[in-house]
Amino acid sequence: MQLHGEEHTATHDNNNVVVNELEAVKLRSTGSKILPNGRLSPASPKRSGVDTSSLRRDSMPQPLYDRLKTLTSVAQAAEEQIRDLKAALRETLRDNRPSLVPEAVSATSWPNGSARWTPSTTSTPNGSPKGSPPAGGGGKRQLRDKEFAVRNSVLTDLFAVSHINTIYHVAVMVLIVLVLKTLVQDLVEHGTINMSVGLIWYSFGGFHRVITIWLVMMAGLLLQYAAYAHWAARRHQLSGLLRRGWDLAFLLLLVVFDAALLTLPLLRMLHYAMPFASSFALLTEAVRVLMKSHAFVRSNVPRALRDGTVPGFNQFLYFMFAPTLVYCDSYPRTSQIRWRVVACHFLEVVGCLFYISFLTERHLLYMFRDFGLRPFTPLEGVSAVLSTVLPAGLAFMCCFYLLLHSWHNAWAEMLRFGDRMFYMDWWNQGSFSAWYRTWNVLVQDWLYTYVYKDVVLLGGNGFVARVSVFFISAAVHEFILGFALRFFYPVLYVFFGIIGFFLSFLALGSSAVGNIGLWLSLFLGDGMMFSFYAIEHYARINCQQTIDSSWDLFIPRSWSCVPLT
Repeated sequence: MQLHGEEHTATHDNNNVVVNELEAVKLRSTGSKILPNGRLSPASPKRSGVDTSSLRRDSMPQPLYDRLKTLTSVAQAAEEQIRDLKAALRETLRDNRPSLVPEAVSATSWPNGSARWTPSTTSTPNGSPKGSPPAGGGGKRQLRDKEFAVRNSVLTDLFAVSHINTIYHVAVMVLIVLVLKTLVQDLVEHGTINMSVGLIWYSFGGFHRVITIWLVMMAGLLLQYAAYAHWAARRHQLSGLLRRGWDLAFLLLLVVFDAALLTLPLLRMLHYAMPFASSFALLTEAVRVLMKSHAFVRSNVPRALRDGTVPGFNQFLYFMFAPTLVYCDSYPRTSQIRWRVVACHFLEVVGCLFYISFLTERHLLYMFRDFGLRPFTPLEGVSAVLSTVLPAGLAFMCCFYLLLHSWHNAWAEMLRFGDRMFYMDWWNQGSFSAWYRTWNVLVQDWLYTYVYKDVVLLGGNGFVARVSVFFISAAVHEFILGFALRFFYPVLYVFFGIIGFFLSFLALGSSAVGNIGLWLSLFLGDGMMFSFYAIEHYARINCQQTIDSSWDLFIPRSWSCVPLT
């Protein structure tokens, strides 16, 4: 027993010696010192790595020396590996920085997936060889292509963190409080329960007609697929002028079909005098169907020209409903449908609709209802605009969460669509250029694949392609909003297509300052845009029509308002 105790004591002492020697080596390698309070001083920046020169063989027993030397070698190797990993991580982040319309078309990535713009040797969504240099580029740049992968949306992964999930719970709590507050206020003031749903019912009036028109558009897409398959199979049986005439006939038919996808829903919308939300939903869906149609044809025409093959009808049909605008023959799929997740996302859609209706009816519209009925001083106008900044910004956040997160994740879950990077962490960005690239990945992937790349491949440079992307995006947004409101007031075009375009070239050195400036610009811009559109809306209700022609739709009535009474 005594010998065992002595052996244990000796082993314990040896371990203490090793620990002390390791601590000494650590202190010498980092340049730190033990302060009187027992803590370590900051490490010296001039010294790095493990210093083995101070290990003296004669200062300790041979076994301890060998043991300490082995541990020191392991520490050196680990430190070198960490240094190499950091360098590799920096290189990867630099190479895979997300970009929509980049100068050199860099890659998109997110830690939970491996979606990248990567070159390969197979056919691409737009039919050109992957990794091939653009026309006129001298082979210096490569136009990379979308690669899909199974991954969650950013907020889905963030909500898995308990601290972030608490913020989500707080938002739900605020929504519940708003419901209770609205319920009590309606009972006290009106004796009835409105719950701010009156605006929702009014805005979505005639929605059954929207569904009918949508079914007609889907039937038109089926006819387009049949016509495309017939054209692709028939053209290889022709030659010479007959083949050229056949191709020209199909091209003209395609142009007519694409024009009909926009004009026919628009005419039906005007005929039935649909309110704002129904009009907005119908026009947005018409644009989405048009983008899907163009993506399918543009991606598969090179294949048809080469060998006459056509994707199967199942592939076409799945693409028409899948939450993506870039065509591929197959997409990564999940193993099962989680119907509870689907139900939760649709409940979030309903909650966001109520939240937006509440903010619009109780905090936004009421400030401009009297425009044209009484004079407004400039100071009152500025005060009203500033009062809309916060509720309009919150409504914008709700619209983003409703459409790009809840709605698309619900459909992705039902269709087992694996790639759910519908947006990136735009809220962390410090510039408008980064915000444009990350806040709506769905649309921006389409713009990059079918606009930016085609402009470059046709001989344009990166700047021309970038201007084309901004112009088309801003014009389509203004088309939808203008016809939904029934007047042309290009506030969104000026803010998004002109001011936003020039701000995208502005880079701030401080990420904190840039991020604060971005959020301030978004909230101020949302408040100003809502104010201008609301003022013009009520001006057309409360002011006389002074121009008896169609030009009245293009000249703002709020600029020269003549009251009705």
